[in-house]
Amino acid sequence: MSSETACSGGTVTEVDGYRYHTFTSDGTFGVPARGPLGIEYLVIAGGGSGGGANSGSARASGGGGAGGYLATSASLMVGDYSVTVGAGGAQSAVSSAGNQGSNSVFLTSTSIGGGRSTGKTAGESGGSGAGGGGLGGAVAGAGAGEANTGGGGGGGSNDNGASGQAGGSGIVVIRYPIAVAQ
Repeated sequence: MSSETACSGGTVTEVDGYRYHTFTSDGTFGVPARGPLGIEYLVIAGGGSGGGANSGSARASGGGGAGGYLATSASLMVGDYSVTVGAGGAQSAVSSAGNQGSNSVFLTSTSIGGGRSTGKTAGESGGSGAGGGGLGGAVAGAGAGEANTGGGGGGGSNDNGASGQAGGSGIVVIRYPIAVAQ
């Protein structure tokens, strides 16, 4: 495929007969003056961050939940297609709740950001639920996950009097057979 007719957007690699376009930030996937193009794609949301543990107490917080993921396929015509990559939940302060991960979107597929750890009580729901906070060794229940979700970067757990760790960023990966693209 010449550069004038190559699909565009993201970081492009070729592995085992497939061309991959990997997006780690928002962008546009461009299909050149030909079509339709059959693709497979993976959409992973940002993970939630862990809650900050209370300073000077025996409480430790749970980690944030992993961002949800969706894997599917589509047939695209000539044009530009928006890609939104969800950020991970920001690091939380001592004695503070974590932050929800952001959604990732491609075409009609939206993966839900990971749940945040609240620091003291049950984790919140999201792409996958966050871990609960601890109180005197008793751990609260985790938040619920959304259907058709799972992987992605989750927030790290934390220690007594420490801030919660940031959640991992999402990613969108689009692939198609190199032979089809030529």
